[in-house]
Amino acid sequence: MATQTLTTADGSPWATPVGASNLVIECFGPGGGGGGGCATKSDGSGAGGGGGGYAKLTIASPTGNYNFSVGVAGTAGAGGATPTDGGNGGPTWFKVNTDCNANGGVGGKKGIDTGAAAKGTGGAGTAGDTLYTGGDGYQGADGSTAVGGGGGEGAYATGNGTAASSRTGATGTDGGDGGLGGDVHAAGAAPVAGNGGGGGGGGHTNTANVATVGGAGTAGKIILAWTTAGPGKPLMMNYYRRLRTN
Repeated sequence: MATQTLTTADGSPWATPVGASNLVIECFGPGGGGGGGCATKSDGSGAGGGGGGYAKLTIASPTGNYNFSVGVAGTAGAGGATPTDGGNGGPTWFKVNTDCNANGGVGGKKGIDTGAAAKGTGGAGTAGDTLYTGGDGYQGADGSTAVGGGGGEGAYATGNGTAASSRTGATGTDGGDGGLGGDVHAAGAAPVAGNGGGGGGGGHTNTANVATVGGAGTAGKIILAWTTAGPGKPLMMNYYRRLRTN
């Protein structure tokens, strides 16, 4: 069994290796970024971004070249007097986006002056044989002691990502963990790299008027695995054919 991981640094298309069969494609959507926090003491914190989705497809007899695209991570929301929302993660797809596609997580909303900033929702797997959805981030909070919302866990091969329920980024067995929401007067953190990638934690309020940014999500990826014909297989097959005809 041969394997290869495609990232945002790899160029499309992917060329099918000679003798390859039973190509298994796993698409992981990237995480959404965390929203930025306000610099004003009485304003709120940013929300966590959603985790990326998952999609799996098997091609029994692959041939030729296949186009693909690996989703870029959701950007971190800017903090300060005019904070911004976290960026959405881009879609990850192989062949075409109607064959195998996993969407990125939605970015968390920026901190607001009244109420809680809305969480970023998890990206969904939308095309393929097996589909799962990333976990939601956690909402922001209001007030001078508000902490940022944690990021959602990325979906993975056996299940949906877990949603964040606090400042702590969501964790699970196999998905990429979500980023930690920022503590009081501190920025949100980007998640640790993993399968897929959770959304970044939200930034939040700062009494010193210092910008508290959200954490960026993690980029998507594509994992390929295929069966290869052994170097001696064609020769052995010919040998046995000759035996049967003699």
